[in-house]
Amino acid sequence: MKKYILLLMLTSCVSVVTSAQSIPVKNFGNVTADEFTPARYAVDSTADAVYIFDVGSTIYMPNKKGYFNTRFTRHARIRLLQKNSFASLATISVPLIVSSYYEQVLIVFHAAIYNIENGKVVAEEVDQESMMKEKTVKARYGNLITNKYTFPQVKEGCIIEYEYTVEYPGIYIGPGHVHSWYFQGDYPCLWSRYELTQPACYTYLITKRGQLPYDIDAIKDTVTNFGQMGDDGKIFSLSNILSINTKMINHVWAIKDVPSIKKEPFITSMTNYFTGLQFQLYAIQYPNDILHRAEEWCDEINSMLEDDDFGLPLREVNSWANDVVKAAAPGLQSKLEKAQKIYAYIRDNFNCTDHEGIWLEQPLKKTLQSRAGTVADINLLLTAVFIKEGFVADPVLVSTRDNGIAPEAYPDPDNYNYLVTQLKIGENSFLLDAASKFLSFGHLAPACYNGSAKIINKSCGSIMLSSDSLMESAQTSVFIINAGGEMDGSSASNLGYNRSVELREKLFGKKQEDLFNDIKKDYPLELKMTNTAIDSLTIPEYPVAIKYDMKFNLGSEDIIYFNPVFDNAFIENPFKAATRLLPVQMPYCSDDTYLLNMEIPTGYAVDELPKSARVNLNEDDGFFEYIIAKSATHIQLKCRLKLNKANFAPVDYPSLRDFYSFVVSKEAEQVVFKKIQ
Repeated sequence: MKKYILLLMLTSCVSVVTSAQSIPVKNFGNVTADEFTPARYAVDSTADAVYIFDVGSTIYMPNKKGYFNTRFTRHARIRLLQKNSFASLATISVPLIVSSYYEQVLIVFHAAIYNIENGKVVAEEVDQESMMKEKTVKARYGNLITNKYTFPQVKEGCIIEYEYTVEYPGIYIGPGHVHSWYFQGDYPCLWSRYELTQPACYTYLITKRGQLPYDIDAIKDTVTNFGQMGDDGKIFSLSNILSINTKMINHVWAIKDVPSIKKEPFITSMTNYFTGLQFQLYAIQYPNDILHRAEEWCDEINSMLEDDDFGLPLREVNSWANDVVKAAAPGLQSKLEKAQKIYAYIRDNFNCTDHEGIWLEQPLKKTLQSRAGTVADINLLLTAVFIKEGFVADPVLVSTRDNGIAPEAYPDPDNYNYLVTQLKIGENSFLLDAASKFLSFGHLAPACYNGSAKIINKSCGSIMLSSDSLMESAQTSVFIINAGGEMDGSSASNLGYNRSVELREKLFGKKQEDLFNDIKKDYPLELKMTNTAIDSLTIPEYPVAIKYDMKFNLGSEDIIYFNPVFDNAFIENPFKAATRLLPVQMPYCSDDTYLLNMEIPTGYAVDELPKSARVNLNEDDGFFEYIIAKSATHIQLKCRLKLNKANFAPVDYPSLRDFYSFVVSKEAEQVVFKKIQ
C-alpha cells in the first residue's frame, strides 16, 4: 500500500504518543543484564533475531557555501538468538558516494558486541578503523563505495550494537539527502523510530509504504539558531536567504512491536511491502523569495543527457563505431537486418562484468577495446553505435524485480538499477539488452518487467513493463507403445521463450547430461533414457526443445496403477500457506499443454480411468482442463493449464490456492490396468 503526504510549513502539532515506559532506546553502550533475559519475544516467538530498537534521524546543518548539508544517524541494538541470523545481521554496510565535487562522509562509527558472563555484561567495542571498503561502482554524483564491518565471534544469545552518522552535502542551493527509513524488515523490532528536523523553506513529498499504524506521528515547529549564513546571488540574486534564527519543522514517526514480514513464494522485492518512509524534495521557498519547484523528471533527464558518465558520450563523434558496424554487418542489409546484426555482435563478443548499474564505469572506447564492461557500459555502447549509424536509439532505466518498484513520482535515477536500449525503426520499437548472452533481439528478461521504465531522451517518456504482458507457452508430447514386454516411448518438450532463456542460464558451463539426470530423478518409475538431445540451446533466437527416448517396465501384477501425467506434473501445491498478506507476483503468464498418446500394455485392459474435468480460475484469470479418453488399444490425454495474468492481489489468494489444489489432485489420479484373464 502506498500513501503520499506533503510535509508543509505547519504550525499545528498532530501526534499519537505511546507510553514512555515501552520505549527501550538507551544510550550507546548502556546494555543491561535484563536485556539478555527473554528466551523468546512476544512480537515473534519464532524469530531468529530481534531488534531491541532501531532508531534513525536526519538533521540539517549549515555549510560554508550558504546552504545545507544533512546528517543521518542510525543507532540499532540487536539480539541474535539463532545462528541463522548471523549472515544477514552481523555485517553492517554503509554506502557512500564520493567524487571530486560531492562527497558523503562517515563522520561517526562505533560498534560493540555484548555477552553475559557470570551475570555481568561483557562488552567488546570496535571503531571506524575496523571497517573494510568494498568495490567501487558508479552512482549519481560519483562512485559508490560500500564500507562494511562484520562482528567477530558472534554467538547465539549475544547482543550487537552499532551507531553511525553520515553527512550528505547539499547540491547547489538545495538541501542534502533525506534518508529513507524502513520500520519493518526481515526481523521483528521492539521499537523503531525516525525523526526529521528540516528548515520550513523545504517541502517534501513523503511516500508512506506498508500497512502498519504509527504509534507516534507528530509534527511541531521549532526555531534553530544557525548563525549568519552566506548568500548565493548567482542563483537567486538574494542576500541573506536564511537568517540567524531559522524556522524548522520537526517530524517524528515511531512504531512499537513491529512484526517481520516473511518472504513468500512468487514475490518481487520485499522492500515494496515493508512499512517505511521515502522522501523527495517537492519545493523550495526561501524568505522573501518566489516558490521554486524541485527538479522534475525532464530536468533530471536533461541533466543526465549532459553527464560525462551517461548521455554526453552518446553524442560524441565516436568514429570507432564504424569498426563495430564493419565487423557486425558488412555489406548491404535492411535497417532491421543491420540492427539485428549489430545487436548480436555486441551481445556475443562482449562480457558483462556486473549486471547492475546505470552509469558508465569507463569510457565507451575502453569498453570496445576490452570487450568487457558493466550492463551500463555495454548497453550504452550499443546505443552509441546505433546513433552513429543513424538509428533512433535511447537508453532506458529499469528497476528489476529484485530492486523493487521505483516510485515514478520521484525524479531520482538511482531508484533504478538496470539499463537497456530502446531502438526505433519506422513505427516499431524494440527493447534490447546486449549484456545477456541468452537474450535475443527485442526481448528483455522477465526480471525487467517490474513497472515503469524511464526513457532518457527529450520526450521524458515512460514504458510500462508488466509481467502480465508476458505469455509463456510450452508443450510436451509423450508417445508410448508396447515393445516386447516393456513400454517404449519418446518425449518432446518445446519450451517457451523465457523458459528457454532460463534453461540456457542453468546449463551455462555445465553438461547437458545434468539436465537429463534431473529429469530421470523426477520420474515416479525406473526409466532408461536414450537419444537425448537439446535443440537450439546455443541459439538465442530459437526456443529450446528437449527430446529423448525412454524404456520402462510396468511389471506383471494383476492390477497396475499408472499415472498418465508422469512428466511436468504438479507434485505439490506451490501455495501452501492457508492465508497470505502479500500479492502473488509470477514472472510471466503461462499456457502449458501436456499430450499423451499411450498404447495399452499387452495383456491388459483399462479397468478405471480418471474423469475428464475443467475448472476456471475466477472468471477469466485462467483455467485447467484434463481431457482423457480410451479406445480398444490406446489412451489419450490432454492436460492444459493456462494463467491469463501473472499478478494476483491478496484477496485472490484463496481462489488461486484452491485452483492449484485441484490441479495437484487431478494430476495425481491413476489409470488402473487389469490383466486380461
